[in-house]
Amino acid sequence: MGIGRRQRLLRGIGVSVGALAVLVGGTAVALGGRLPGASPHRRAPASTTTTTVAYAGPQRYEFWGTVLDAPGSPAILCDSVLESLPPRCGKGRTVRGWDWHAVGGGYAIDHDVRRGDFHVVGTLVDGEIRLTQPADHEPAPKPVRAPEEQTDPPCRPPRGGWKVVDEDRYDQASETAMLRAARAEPDFAGVFRSGRPRAVFTVAFTGDLARHRRELAALWGGPICVVRHPTTRAALQAAQDRLTADVVDRRVAGATLTSVGVDEVDGVLRVGVELDPEGGVRAIQARLAERYGVPVRVGTEQLRPYPG
Repeated sequence: MGIGRRQRLLRGIGVSVGALAVLVGGTAVALGGRLPGASPHRRAPASTTTTTVAYAGPQRYEFWGTVLDAPGSPAILCDSVLESLPPRCGKGRTVRGWDWHAVGGGYAIDHDVRRGDFHVVGTLVDGEIRLTQPADHEPAPKPVRAPEEQTDPPCRPPRGGWKVVDEDRYDQASETAMLRAARAEPDFAGVFRSGRPRAVFTVAFTGDLARHRRELAALWGGPICVVRHPTTRAALQAAQDRLTADVVDRRVAGATLTSVGVDEVDGVLRVGVELDPEGGVRAIQARLAERYGVPVRVGTEQLRPYPG
């Protein structure tokens, strides 16, 4: 995982493939709708007798979002809503077993399309939500913002700490020239900025670190850390492009993918999957690494299990 507290800095660029929703120039290529939701703390009402009944069956998850139901189409829990006439889902999941009579109102009808904001509980089957209880209007919990994590440079700090070496070459023009030169090298593997109080650029290559360090230091007078990664940035990008093109209905190599992006901190291809795949994360990592020829790290989407 690297040295110190790490912040995953992804640099993803992709193209839209079929029904995939792809974020261009964002942190990663999103390969499907993630529906927000986190379980709020629940307290049982005051009572002299409390009975807990365990739910026997597949894992249930909870979601918050807008449910939209157009004539002739199944109900969809939308991750985003297009305010067209009539309104449509930007992306989302089909909800099986939806009954507007069971939700007790709290919805509107717009151009024959019913829509409302709901808390939904159900199992996931082939990417669809299958209700296990009627939806309700419980508000979504407020997101908890974690304190910003600081990525430490992976190099040993020089004696006296990270300092500016040459103030004359510690400006925006010098920084731009250094980054342009680094990215132009055939063995360039990534770059990220970190460190306090002075910003330290960490630049990765696959070979000849001493030469790269000298050449970059001649352009940039600020603190710099030069490290080795096993794979070039171009190879990681090519693998991302291939994987994105190979995805059919968000599935590849036995898993449902939610995102893919290049991690320049660790020099790997980061892949998000919807649920823990058959055989586990390590198995899907090995299959993807063998198939695309680059280091791969897989993480599961944090779908919130329903605690009720």
